[in-house]
Amino acid sequence: MTWAMGNGQWAMGNGQWAMGNGQWAMGNGQNHVSSSLISQALRTQHNSTSSRNGRCVMSQQVSNSRPFGPRTFARPVETVPEEEKQSDYINLRWQSGEGPYPREKITAGHKIINKYKVITGRAAFDHGGMTGKDGKYRIFSKIDILPPDTVCNETYLVIGAYDTLEEAENLATYMKTKFFRFLISCSLVSQDIPARVYNFVPIMDMSEQWTDEKLYKYFNLTEQQQEFIASRIREWPSEENMDGEDA
Repeated sequence: MTWAMGNGQWAMGNGQWAMGNGQWAMGNGQNHVSSSLISQALRTQHNSTSSRNGRCVMSQQVSNSRPFGPRTFARPVETVPEEEKQSDYINLRWQSGEGPYPREKITAGHKIINKYKVITGRAAFDHGGMTGKDGKYRIFSKIDILPPDTVCNETYLVIGAYDTLEEAENLATYMKTKFFRFLISCSLVSQDIPARVYNFVPIMDMSEQWTDEKLYKYFNLTEQQQEFIASRIREWPSEENMDGEDA
């Protein structure tokens, strides 16, 4: 069984896993558990009718770098000149906030500007792609939702764009699950989290809210598999502890 994944492929057979570029090989022990989880999740979702537009995995909907064009150093303007129209500007999210930005400088992502967009930083919370002192990953530093007519610079990736706030909130909830973040960790090799790192994460129906318990039942994960995920991934922190958690 083989799926095309952008510039590479992944192949699954007899519980074994191989990456088309040769960078991923599964062995015994912990890697075997990871391999079986990946195979089980993607096989289930490939056969599911909940895939959107023929897509099965999140890497097929995650934006590339520079989702709207502005580079990391792009900043909002301090004030909109009086002689210019407010409609000539769009709201830009950057590392330290957001503000007006010339609409003419938006060169990509036009089809999703007026949607609710779920974003996260391209850099992982976990320094160098390594686990924290507790041996666990957190993966994402923060997950946010941009409203219509708000865009971001290349510090962020757009993970999904939706017509309704409810769907966007459901994706954000899905991303916070240990299940989602574990599958990201399976292909994490550095602090960088580009679109291809989402290769192993199934696309789910975002009209529903997904919790770990619901996902474990949906994918029929064993107690051993659930315990393994819990041993590798931290609980998602509260808003009060978002920046203070020790990595």
